[in-house]
Amino acid sequence: MKMKSLLSDEEVNTERQITLDYLKCLSISFMIIIHVYEELSVYPDVNPGILGTIIEFLGGPLAAPLFMFCMGIGVAYSHHHSTPALMFKRGLHLFIFAYVLNFARDGIREIVYGLCNGGIDWEYLAYCVFNIDILHFAGLTFMFLALLKKLNAKIPLILIIAIIMQAVGNFLLQVEVTNPVLVYVLGLFMYTGEAACFPFLMWFIYPTLGLLYGMVIRQVKDRRDFYRVVQGLCAALFVSIRAYVAYSGVGAAQFYSLTDDIYYKQNLMSTLYTLSIFGFVIATFFFLRQKPFLKRFEERAEYIGANLNEIYINQWLIIGWLGFLFEFEVIPWLPYVWVIPVALVVYAIAILLAKYTRVFVKKFL
Repeated sequence: MKMKSLLSDEEVNTERQITLDYLKCLSISFMIIIHVYEELSVYPDVNPGILGTIIEFLGGPLAAPLFMFCMGIGVAYSHHHSTPALMFKRGLHLFIFAYVLNFARDGIREIVYGLCNGGIDWEYLAYCVFNIDILHFAGLTFMFLALLKKLNAKIPLILIIAIIMQAVGNFLLQVEVTNPVLVYVLGLFMYTGEAACFPFLMWFIYPTLGLLYGMVIRQVKDRRDFYRVVQGLCAALFVSIRAYVAYSGVGAAQFYSLTDDIYYKQNLMSTLYTLSIFGFVIATFFFLRQKPFLKRFEERAEYIGANLNEIYINQWLIIGWLGFLFEFEVIPWLPYVWVIPVALVVYAIAILLAKYTRVFVKKFL
């Protein structure tokens, strides 16, 4: 079946996409798991073994990449980003708030910890406040998309730009940045070390793919036929990449491993691998949500989707301040077996607190 035959000349799917809400639930849950793993567990001092590999995989393709993919879909569907000015304002607020969150999550904690232990480590405090997280990247993405929208750039051109940007980002891996200020400034755009978690050049491809998907799905005549095609294409792509990996002997973990920050150094192959996984998952979720057992969770999924920013902020504040208990050795660092259970508790608390933090967050975002 040709993809073109699945599309209408007019937009026919403009209503809220419940499948997107389920994907947001999935991505934020896996992000919380990997955050607990990195911040509260015995990683990296203890060999993670097979359980650690599973956790890193869950916190890989279906976490931040899916989160940013969903953001791109949201841009395609949102009425709040109807003009470049509104989109740029949204991005600027996100970008500034990212530093506020850094300070609230880690900066205050590090100041208190330093005062209780003979002095503040100013270099580490700078890292706590200026390290680059996904909200910085999201802010830059909105601002850049606003510029492209102002220039009336079409989706195919934006996709080409994103591919070129990723190639440039990978080329710049050979550039070593040692200046303590430039590490955080250039780190917004290229990988400069552990402080640059989501380099804009390497990661812009994900919201771009989400934007492309959002524009396409709006014109799909029969979503069942469309997702059957998507499942088949993504399954074939995944098998092909796995075959290449097996043949080359490099190992699939090169696409999501936290070792040497491999996960943050996205390239074309890791992007295709990731796309094959969550493309298949998106299609599967579309079919599963038609089943009665999943339909009963639609209202909850919609609530989480609508409060995703609040939940994301809450989980980081909870994890960040739980770090006090570990740094002061009130409780020992978590064995790997406790990572997922603790992450689910953090997730639940973050959801419960969302309605209370929503008013505060909305004033900034």
